[in-house]
Amino acid sequence: MLYRSSQTELELERDKLHRLLLSEKACTEEILTQSQVLDELIILNMYRYKNVAQCSTL
Repeated sequence: MLYRSSQTELELERDKLHRLLLSEKACTEEILTQSQVLDELIILNMYRYKNVAQCSTL
């Protein structure tokens, strides 16, 4: 019976760790998505300021 109880505890712990990993993966994907958006905004701003600088020299 002790073996069964121990096995159940291990299964519960495994499930808990699996949920944590899924949560961590979701957070990592969210961070990557936000990072990509920030990169795109930075690039757009660089082009915008480059165009403003070119227009002001004309």
